[in-house]
Amino acid sequence: MNKLIERNLIESGYKASVIISGGGSSFISNILKFPGASEFVVDAQIPYSKEALFECLKNKYPSFCNSYVATEMARIAYDRSVSLIKSKKKSLGIACTSALKTNRKRQGSDRAYASILFEKTQYNRFFFIPLISRENQELYLAQELLNYINDCLENYNASIN
Repeated sequence: MNKLIERNLIESGYKASVIISGGGSSFISNILKFPGASEFVVDAQIPYSKEALFECLKNKYPSFCNSYVATEMARIAYDRSVSLIKSKKKSLGIACTSALKTNRKRQGSDRAYASILFEKTQYNRFFFIPLISRENQELYLAQELLNYINDCLENYNASIN
């Protein structure tokens, strides 16, 4: 992970609630290793099974790896952040849902969708995941997610200043 980017997130003044289903969850453990991480992450959830996702989303979807689900997860994360810190202005919702290499049959390519929600803006991104080992896919996605969150923070701050 990039320590400069991690420091930027932690020192940003934003308080994030994070929901990551499946791949990319090592983003959470990596950022929590950084001193001062509690200045940025106020809550983190990893609803991994279908049942946990049903409960988190309060709805059943035919597929959980798409932009709509990532957007809904980011809204839930944002609302959680607002609830915990009692401020919309510095709250941030981060969500990622993915389909990485698996031992079961599934449709579609290895991919991920991320959604980042601020008070007035939402960013969404599709990630194509290379055909590498599952462990390396996880590392790849966690790094891409870190970079994407940092880019969104920079773009959002530039747009409101």
